[in-house]
Amino acid sequence: MPPTRAGATMLATVLLVLVSILLPVFAHGIGAVALDSRGVGPRGVGPVPEPDAPSSGRGQARAGTPAAPTPARAGIDVLAWLAGTWTSVPGGPVTEERWTEPGGGAMLGTSRTIAGGRLVAFEYLRVVERDGGLVYVAQPGGRPPTEFVLTRADGTHAVFENPAHDYPQVISYTLGPDGELVARISDRDGGRAQAFRFRRSGVRS
Repeated sequence: MPPTRAGATMLATVLLVLVSILLPVFAHGIGAVALDSRGVGPRGVGPVPEPDAPSSGRGQARAGTPAAPTPARAGIDVLAWLAGTWTSVPGGPVTEERWTEPGGGAMLGTSRTIAGGRLVAFEYLRVVERDGGLVYVAQPGGRPPTEFVLTRADGTHAVFENPAHDYPQVISYTLGPDGELVARISDRDGGRAQAFRFRRSGVRS
């Protein structure tokens, strides 16, 4: 039996009510999708980063990372002038530093400091040939080794560097025309510099 006029009117009223309820919800969903498509994150808190988006520092050294020193090409014989026993000049604790003659691609060294008749510090040292250059290896107090790369050398001067080390970052030896050996340690920029002066004593090792 076909619907009466009253039934048709009621059906139309129900449909209008449903449309009035569902239309705002549907419209809000469309707006949310459009918002996300512009790159705005949930709750409107800034853009959502794209997956694998490259950072501004990708492929570059991190800020503050020290540049590696440029090694100097040299063999162990360039340090032959350092061989021997060296004693600190008078005026404080007595420090002795002994270096062997070059041999087998290496020089071995030891250092000790005596104050008040007692040993207050010691160090194991060596310089070894590696990859066409020289590496200075220090073990103060017998601790694990720290390496410094030779960056400059001539007949009476040698500089070793490790910019990643806390302190020192630079170790140098200079033999003066008067026979005095000066060992210096410092930061790479020259800060916190200390100098130690020695005279050759006894026979060469």
